[in-house]
Amino acid sequence: MSETLLTLHKLIVRFPGSSQPFNAHPWNCSFIDSLLVGLVGANGSGKTTFFRALLGELDCLQGKINFGSIGPCSFAYLPQETDWDPYQTVQKHLELAFFPKRGLFQKLSSEDYQKCFDTAEELQIKKFLSVPLGELSSGLRQRAFLGRTLLQDATVYLLDEPTNHLDAEMQDVFWMLVKVLSKKKLILVTSHDPGRVKRFCDVILKMENQCLTEKQSGAIPEESFQE
Repeated sequence: MSETLLTLHKLIVRFPGSSQPFNAHPWNCSFIDSLLVGLVGANGSGKTTFFRALLGELDCLQGKINFGSIGPCSFAYLPQETDWDPYQTVQKHLELAFFPKRGLFQKLSSEDYQKCFDTAEELQIKKFLSVPLGELSSGLRQRAFLGRTLLQDATVYLLDEPTNHLDAEMQDVFWMLVKVLSKKKLILVTSHDPGRVKRFCDVILKMENQCLTEKQSGAIPEESFQE
């Protein structure tokens, strides 16, 4: 049975060092432990900052973030811009997902290796496992970044415009993957794709001028997704 995993109650935040609040209107929302949430809104509306608040990178001026009975959540975060080593192979990049539990020098288990292969196959990058990231197209690199994020053993996944650089076929693959994962995990995705957000997401949040509201999928106008 699903239970409440994460709740924002009358939350107002600010950037470190700033004297002004980021959001004039408090954020209130609650998420269960198995859910796919679409976060929509124009560029600059506050979607990425919302993710940063969840990650604890902003100062809390009012309200709080409550965690469910399992205690503080672990987060896997895929930002819009990712630092990457051009000489690192896709295989080694995917293996970084297991660093928190394996450490720097301990080898991956056969089960973890299999997870890497399965994820690479699902994202259609298995034949590129030995290829350095710097030799890949931007679309293939984005698949590797996605793979590393999805392989992390987290309770909450924050994916900021994760389908950037992906063609239409791979966007469908991505959404189907996270839909399956959301049966066991909480996943929040920012997107400018109205069709897929309405099709796949269980809940849609709209960010407009730093104000957060929950909407039914059919009530989100197309312009809410525009840049």
